[in-house]
Amino acid sequence: MISQTFCPAYTIIVNFAKTNITFINKITFPYPYENITELHLEDNIIGNLSVNDLQNLSYVTHLYLQRNSINYVSDMSFQLSNNMLMLDLSGNDVTMVRNMSLYGLVELFELFLQENDIRWIADSAFYWSRNLTILNLSKNKLSFLTNRTFFGLDKLEHLDLGWNDLSSFSRVFYPLKSLLVLRINHNSFPIMKSDFFIGLEKLEKLFIDGNWKTTKIEDFAFSPLTNLYYLYFWGNGMRVYTENALKGLFKLTTFYPGYTPLSRIEEGAFSDLVRLGLFYGTYNSLETFSQDVFNSSNLPTHVSIFRSSYWLQKAICIYLNCQFVRKTQIALCSYSGSNIL
Repeated sequence: MISQTFCPAYTIIVNFAKTNITFINKITFPYPYENITELHLEDNIIGNLSVNDLQNLSYVTHLYLQRNSINYVSDMSFQLSNNMLMLDLSGNDVTMVRNMSLYGLVELFELFLQENDIRWIADSAFYWSRNLTILNLSKNKLSFLTNRTFFGLDKLEHLDLGWNDLSSFSRVFYPLKSLLVLRINHNSFPIMKSDFFIGLEKLEKLFIDGNWKTTKIEDFAFSPLTNLYYLYFWGNGMRVYTENALKGLFKLTTFYPGYTPLSRIEEGAFSDLVRLGLFYGTYNSLETFSQDVFNSSNLPTHVSIFRSSYWLQKAICIYLNCQFVRKTQIALCSYSGSNIL
């Protein structure tokens, strides 16, 4: 059964969710098209999209099409949708984003494409939607991106590329001058390369957790991230943090590098982490924390460091006050199961 909500200025929210709709252009709307601003069509069996499906919906600002059977968006399907602010196509079977797939979505702020089957995105495919601030491409099958994939998105603030098959790219994020949050977690990067993050001077939060194949960070790979304060690197194959691996992270306050085979931190590795407040490195193979690691750094007065050894089946929590570290005074709290040692 259709439901509707009446809003100020005679706008209407229409809900056709879970009504077994197959074709959008076959829907009979009991209201003038120009009054419909929010349309819910999720959880139906809608197939491919074409301009004929959307030609009467040019006043819709929020369109919900998640969890249908859409596997193809025809070129210029949205050519009359220049009022649309939010489009949700998540949970479908879309396999590609073509050059003209998003043509017409000039006012779009939020685009949700997660949980599809996207393997390919044409260069400049998002150029038509230059006002985008949120783009979710997680849980697809993307294996490569180019330095023109995100061309034109200089207003984008949140980008989610998590849970794909990405293993390498170069200067992909260079156009994203306003990006604040980036998720590339659960991909297949063997190396965090020195050109990965070029252009992300405004980035504040980076999520690269679950990249279990990552065994190396190239020198100065994070140096473009001069505004980064949160780095979530939980679950990777890193065994060593080299002297220059974390260079340039002057504003980093929170660092989560836990669940790794980490066994060594080179002297000077933390020398640029002058604002670090929390280092959460639980479950690793570190046998000792060298005094030189911390004495050679410029860590702030108060920093808490948590560390446990998964392979030894016990946890060791180390709380460090850097004023004391330089005097070689370290407080250790060890426990195994429920027994305090």
